[in-house]
Formats: sequence, C-alpha cells, structure tokens
Amino acid sequence: EPIIGQMVSCLKVYQKKNRLILYDLFDRLATALPEEIAAPKVAQAFVPLLLQQWQNLANDDMELCLLMQAMSTLTSVMGLSFQNCAKALAARCFLLWETALVSEKENNMKPTEATIFMIQAIDLLGGLADGLHESFFQVIEGSKIKLLLFETLKNPHSKEIYQSALALVGDVARCAFPFFDDVVPQFLDLLATNFMDLTKTTEVCHLNNALWATGEIALRYGSRLKPIATPLLTLLVRVLVNESEDLAPAVKQNAAVTIGRVSLVCSELVAPHLEQFAEQWMDVMRMAPNNQEKVDAFMGIVKAIQLNPQGVFEHFAYVCDAISSWDPKFLPPPLAAQFREILFFFRNEVGTEQWQSFLNDPEFDPTVRECLQQLYGL
Repeated sequence: EPIIGQMVSCLKVYQKKNRLILYDLFDRLATALPEEIAAPKVAQAFVPLLLQQWQNLANDDMELCLLMQAMSTLTSVMGLSFQNCAKALAARCFLLWETALVSEKENNMKPTEATIFMIQAIDLLGGLADGLHESFFQVIEGSKIKLLLFETLKNPHSKEIYQSALALVGDVARCAFPFFDDVVPQFLDLLATNFMDLTKTTEVCHLNNALWATGEIALRYGSRLKPIATPLLTLLVRVLVNESEDLAPAVKQNAAVTIGRVSLVCSELVAPHLEQFAEQWMDVMRMAPNNQEKVDAFMGIVKAIQLNPQGVFEHFAYVCDAISSWDPKFLPPPLAAQFREILFFFRNEVGTEQWQSFLNDPEFDPTVRECLQQLYGL
C-alpha cells in the first residue's frame, strides 16, 4: 500500500518520460504480487488514474503502448477492477488493431509502430479474457474479433504479432467460445499449419500457443470435432513422437495434453491409434504439473484405453508410471476410480502370478510399485 500510494502521487505529477517508468513498475508489481495489487483498496487507489491516462493519450502516441503493456498484466490479475470499463477498453483495442492492419497495408505508419500497437492491443484483450473469464463474452459481443484474428493469423506481419494472436485464439475459445462456434474448422486449419514443419526454424512459442489453442477449441467443440479429429490427431502425434532435440519438453507436453483433450470428445477415433503414441504420451505426462489440463488429458486418454486396452498393453509399465505421478491431493476421485478400473482389468487379464512377476521385476520402479499397492490395493 505505501508503495502504491507513492506511485499514485508520482503519477499525478510526473511528465511523460517518468510516467513510462511508472507503467513498467505497475507491470512488474502485478506480476510479482498479483493478490496484493488486486486488493480492492489498492486497486481503487490507482486504477482510476491509469484509466484517466488511457483516455488522455492519443491513438498514435507511443506512450499508449507502454500503458497498454502494463494494463495487459493488470487486467489479467485484477479483471473485476476493470469490469465496468472493459467494453470501452476492448473497443479501443479493436480500433487500434484494425488501424494498424490497414496502416501496414497502406504504408502510412512505420512498420515497427504498427507492430507494437497491434501486439499491445491483442495482449490487452488477452489480459481482459484472463481477468474476466466468462464475462469476456459480453465485452467482445458485436466486435470484429473473428475477422481480425483470421486476417492476422492468415497474413502475420511479424513473429511477435503471430504469437500474440495465437494466444488470443486460445483465450477466446476458453472464455467466449460461442464466437468461434461457426468457424472452428477454419481456425483449426490455421492453427494446424504450425504442426506441419517441425524443423530447427520452428518457433517454439508459436507451436506451444497453437497446441494450447487447439486443445481449448477441441474441448468445447465436442463431438462436432469428429470429421477432422483423425487428421488432427495425426499431426498432434507427429509433434509428440518427434525425436528432434530442438523441440522443447513443454511442446511435447502441450501436444500430449491436446491429444488427451481430443480424446475426451472423440475417444472412439483416438483409441485405434493408441499403440502409435502411448509410450511417449505416458512418459511426457508423468512430468506434467497437477492441474486441470492434466485432468482433462488423463480423462481423455483413459476413455481411449477403455475402448482399446490392447493399444497400451506393450507399454503398460509406462501407464503405471504415469498413474503414479499424480499427487493424491490433486487427483479427482472419478479419475482415480478409472485408474483403479484399468489397473484391475490388466491384472485380471494377465493373471495374478504374471501380475506379481510384473510388479517384482528388478527394473520396475519401487516407488511406482508402492503407489499401486497403497493407493489402488494391487
């Protein structure tokens, strides 16, 4: 509070050069202390002043970009404090975004300036989505967001713009999916172009954002994904099993999560292909953090295993390892019950004697054995 109080006092009197420093400080504080800066008393002290600056700055003033960068982080961690003005903020973002697109085409704005304005506008919309969740739908209702995203993804003017646009696709899918309801195949086609050329020149941030956005869309599109689920799965598996050292572990984890989410809505189409990727999927997902994405992924892959248990038979040690990777405190009871069902199915299939031989194999991880015995009674 004392720090914010001092920053507020400075914001009232500082000239442009020093205001830029304050914007950066607000950005850093929101990143480092999200809960503290989102406290109502603290927010009331500085949000009105930032909004005043927002209104005073012209659309071609580069100071606006620095302010937008700070507000992207602030809206992400304290969305409710911006709820009343969110629609106006978004409307200006759309205007800046569209103006920058037109300016680049007509060369009436410096390319670097157009790029910066576009990135900050897209990122601020992403911040509003993060902070407002489902309320983001009302904020962008009636906007041109689909057209702007489609144009930006189809003809990206820079790597940075493309990265931000991919992330916003995931944000819109997560918080305002009805906007994509009638254009899902077109957007999935645009996202899938990132999965086709896995070379040293592949941008990891693009691949990660595209994978995440694809998973968010698949999760909500449901069974309507069926007509394109198989070719999409082929591309995702290609990312997962790729042996190039240039692909970061996070990329493979995102690919595995997205495969799980596709399986959650189209398990009957994923199940026949389990043998192609089960080992890599389990190996990657055992390292994943215990969060909702991991829950979605395992729920999906379990559905596929239940339809085609033979698809993981040769890789069952990896299945056991992945199951044991869960912290029991974060394991949802329905998922734990499905794990138990799968484990007992395989034990019954091979018989008690062979099962004990499997568990007591010297190469079998003793911590995994202990987990299976203590948590699942095996």
